[in-house]
Amino acid sequence: MTDNNDLNYLKTLTILYVEDDSCIRLQLAQFLNRRCANLYLATNGKEGLAVFTQCNPDIVITDISMPDMDGLQMGEAIRALSPCIPIIITTAFEEPRYFHRAIDLGVDKYVTKPVNLDLLELALLKCARAIRAEVALREAAKRQAEFMEMQRIAAVVFESQEGMFVTDANANILRVNRAFCEITGYSPDEIIGKNPRIFRSSRHDTAFYEQMWQSIENNGFWQGEIWNKRKNGEIYPEFVTITQVKDKNNITNYVATMTDITLKKMAEEEIEHLAFYDSLTDLPNRRLLQERLKVALAASKRHNIKGALFFIDLDNFKTLNDTLGHDIGDLLLKQVALRLKSCVRESDTVARLGGDEFVIMLENLSDKELDATAEAKIIAEKVLVALNQNYQLASHDYHNTPSIGITLFHGHEESIMQLLKQADIAMYDAKIAGRNTVRFYDTTHEDS
Repeated sequence: MTDNNDLNYLKTLTILYVEDDSCIRLQLAQFLNRRCANLYLATNGKEGLAVFTQCNPDIVITDISMPDMDGLQMGEAIRALSPCIPIIITTAFEEPRYFHRAIDLGVDKYVTKPVNLDLLELALLKCARAIRAEVALREAAKRQAEFMEMQRIAAVVFESQEGMFVTDANANILRVNRAFCEITGYSPDEIIGKNPRIFRSSRHDTAFYEQMWQSIENNGFWQGEIWNKRKNGEIYPEFVTITQVKDKNNITNYVATMTDITLKKMAEEEIEHLAFYDSLTDLPNRRLLQERLKVALAASKRHNIKGALFFIDLDNFKTLNDTLGHDIGDLLLKQVALRLKSCVRESDTVARLGGDEFVIMLENLSDKELDATAEAKIIAEKVLVALNQNYQLASHDYHNTPSIGITLFHGHEESIMQLLKQADIAMYDAKIAGRNTVRFYDTTHEDS
């Protein structure tokens, strides 16, 4: 969703605008200059590519039909240099060939002329939000790398900060250090004379500990991650090294060092969640959806079954944002996510691609196309009923409807991008049909 943070972040970005019509270029340049940190202008694709190479802007906006090199050719060349650069197309042409080329290029928005400035601004904010999320992900990864480096230095330079205990040959604890007491919660008087089994949690089975001691006997040491239990009952992860100490041929002691890695685990989980889940609805994002689609396509081929992909767009969502505000829009998106999840099985996937766009992936449908279509239609009707129920958005009683596009898949007959494109096209067919309805992908689109 858009907010002041999105607007402010957009104003820190640079934009390349390519348009051969001087009047349109001047008009949009005035609009864009107020919404970005720096605006670069070009009059054709060839010039635009040169400016992009020299200035490296954050977002590209381009017309299609231009001399020397058209906008889509320029976009292909730019994507070769910067695969993730957001590209917005503005054109007076609505022929399917241009639309399909734009989809193949993966443009972020296709805006027809005369340009609706509100739609263009929404597209820019969507691009800014995506860039902002990518930067946040990189920063989180950087913080994790810095954290790991600090741990490495601490292990070398500040060994006294690691928990440590020493046992006799029978593994009864003889001595502990202060860091050990801070980690486990036990005082020396409470733990000396006890066996380390007291730390065991229920996370590991007997075979785990048998393999650990086998390694100590064979190699003289063991190290790895282990889940132990503090005095207060809390289960926590730590990295442990256990070393065998011998006097000639006899074992005299065992020395264990331990590092609480709770923060490391939390950082790893945070990074993984940021990478694969939508921050507003906690649904899988585009990246996780594509990973699951890969698995689903392989399973579909292996078991000779079909699946279905739904592309769901909320009708008149922009009007809600404009009239009641983006906070209310966010509440709607959260409730839609919950309702969609209630319509499918646990084995199915509900994902949010961004804005008001949702995707449902159904697996394990019939191997017969008519039966699979009927199964998908039942779920689609269930979704329509669920999303047509009134929403309570703060103090507002609100009604909303969806437009749903569906395409079936079987093995690797179509690529992931092709399937998403087909479902998207079917959704637009539902919009054209009057909204609040379902349309399956029509293969005649492939002939246009």
